[in-house]
Amino acid sequence: MPTMGPERAQREAKAELIMDAIAKIGIDAMTVGDAEFAFGKDFLLANAQSRNLPYLCANLIDPITGQRVFPATRLKDVGGIKVGIVGLTREGLKAEGLQVLPSIPAAKEAVAELKAQGASLLVALSNQTTAVNEQLAREVPELDLIVVGSVRQKLDSPNQVGNALILEAGNRGKFVGILDMSLRAGVRGWYDPGAAQRGEEKVVRFQERLASLEERITQTADGREKDRLQKQLEFYQSELQKARGGKVKGGQVNTFVHDQVALSRSVADDPSIHTLVGNALKGMENSMAEPAHTTERVPEPAASAHGKFVGAKTCMGCHSSEYQQWSTTGHALAYTTLEKLNRTQDYQCYTCHITGHGMAGGPTDPKQVGELKGVQCESCHMAGRDHVANPSVNKLPAKVPEVLCVTCHTPEQTEGRFIYAEYLPKVAHGAASSGMKAGSAGLR
Repeated sequence: MPTMGPERAQREAKAELIMDAIAKIGIDAMTVGDAEFAFGKDFLLANAQSRNLPYLCANLIDPITGQRVFPATRLKDVGGIKVGIVGLTREGLKAEGLQVLPSIPAAKEAVAELKAQGASLLVALSNQTTAVNEQLAREVPELDLIVVGSVRQKLDSPNQVGNALILEAGNRGKFVGILDMSLRAGVRGWYDPGAAQRGEEKVVRFQERLASLEERITQTADGREKDRLQKQLEFYQSELQKARGGKVKGGQVNTFVHDQVALSRSVADDPSIHTLVGNALKGMENSMAEPAHTTERVPEPAASAHGKFVGAKTCMGCHSSEYQQWSTTGHALAYTTLEKLNRTQDYQCYTCHITGHGMAGGPTDPKQVGELKGVQCESCHMAGRDHVANPSVNKLPAKVPEVLCVTCHTPEQTEGRFIYAEYLPKVAHGAASSGMKAGSAGLR
């Protein structure tokens, strides 16, 4: 009987790595979302139980027994304050052998239990949409904090709805959120003493952004580009109006200071987690190098086995200046980045660091990359074998559409930093650059 394929095995190994790291970190509580059930209920329950992971979920039950899959709440004493925590998952979550209950009634019941136990600060860990989280704040007014993990947006400042703060630190562990609170006995609501200054700073930033956009709109002759810039202008005009209209209220309320720390390379790795991750990566690399756990091994292809892809060195024969300029860009070094991090065999990473994945004849497995390492010419201008055979007839597109770029530069991956018009000049070169401006149909 064949065993699981290499990609499935690798994804399970990553899931176990994440759970091992959570166990080492020693967090107090967590809740579940869709990703936890990627490999089914039994996989999650077995691994969570073996590591004693502190999952909470008030609205997830076994439909046969009617019992909750995880505890609904936890009460923790923090500096003499009883903190009540409730977990809530997304109502649309689909997982075999599980049933999700409406979140608002489940939250009300759980909060009542926590208050009966003496909780004075109530926290919801919510894996739900923005609209549901705001509804939760309004309909369960006893909640003080709602910590969100499903929307995958980074809220630079907490969103205050009723008496609750809604917080989210983005996705993929790029930021850690920190909330320092000063609590007053018997008082509800929140006041951020730094909000006024940040509001003024926002106004200045938005004004600068608007001035830049207005200048670019004036200078561009491209109608489509002008329309795109105009939409950006209208967005920032709206944001500026909000920033100017924001009012900061003090008074007899609890105060807080909120921060988000970017977990960049400037933040040293915890030695135990660093070792854990390093061992897991070595294990993945070794498993791909050996004919181990699958009957579906993918052989390393010959140099000419990529259909109509020819590789950047072939392009260099006629486009030497473009090739030299490309060699200086981050696109050319994309695969090197993976090599430094031991991630070349990572199914979730390699696809955006090579050429041709997802295109006819392109690599479909880390072992098939061959000479197509890095984001080469054909990533932007399409496979070139027919063009090489007859350049004057089989022209390749010089203009690189935004839709092609955002297959890898996704909002989730870039935290919204990717702006097509600003990033394109960083990789544009020679004839391709002028062709893009003129809307040329091909490269010569």
